[in-house]
Amino acid sequence: STRGEVSIENSPLADILFSRDIALHPLASAAPVPLPAFSGVEQQARCLCLPMVSSDLHPVGVVTIEIAEEEHLSFAVVQDLRMLTTVLTISMENCALFAQVLKDGLTGVYVRKYGETRLTEELARIRRYQGSVAVIFFDIDRFKEINDLLGHQAGDQALREFAQMVQACLRRDIDLVCRYGGDEFIVLLPHTTLDQAYEIAERIRCECMKHFSFAPFTNVPVSVTGGVALADHRMPLTSDELLLRADRALYRAKQAGRNRIEVWKED
Repeated sequence: STRGEVSIENSPLADILFSRDIALHPLASAAPVPLPAFSGVEQQARCLCLPMVSSDLHPVGVVTIEIAEEEHLSFAVVQDLRMLTTVLTISMENCALFAQVLKDGLTGVYVRKYGETRLTEELARIRRYQGSVAVIFFDIDRFKEINDLLGHQAGDQALREFAQMVQACLRRDIDLVCRYGGDEFIVLLPHTTLDQAYEIAERIRCECMKHFSFAPFTNVPVSVTGGVALADHRMPLTSDELLLRADRALYRAKQAGRNRIEVWKED
């Protein structure tokens, strides 16, 4: 199906949301979804409209069902439909709340716990079906100086911008980024080689050097440092072990001068 916005201005839907009561209207088949319309033309079908009311009693939408002209809706059927509409509304609210729990409120990327859970799942997958998963551990350089010199609003802006840049460099619905804590982020790259993960990390680092919006106006160099590590079916690792390797690679990169990417290597 196609997602989009449907205007309800000057339509029966606006009245239904205002009154929060069910209604029958002629069916408007020209819309992307069946919606009622005051067409004045005799229709072969009608549109049953059931308002969706949230748990705090605010109208949030309308369920529309096509009803044949000759079909009679009993009181019991209408009550069942109203109950199903309530269940649908509650389910949508629960989905929204679940998404809020999974996402970091400031940056909009996933939270640490979800990232760790997904990494554990990926490691279990490659043990069973082979393959690989790479992890990049990122840290914004001199983040404390950004907060101290420019204020916490600038620090928050840096976190948001970095999260957006990372997401723009990743494969949609495959890769995953989460805020690990403070100014630290981890990126999960399923089905990725070590060389590919390094290239992605480098691309992100270069994008950050170009696009931090306040970088040209301060004496604080805004850059990021990253560490890359890989696990595959020949090298079974736990999530803690893989993250530790990426963290050690990050530490080496910082020791080497920051604003660089290092790959984990055996000591």
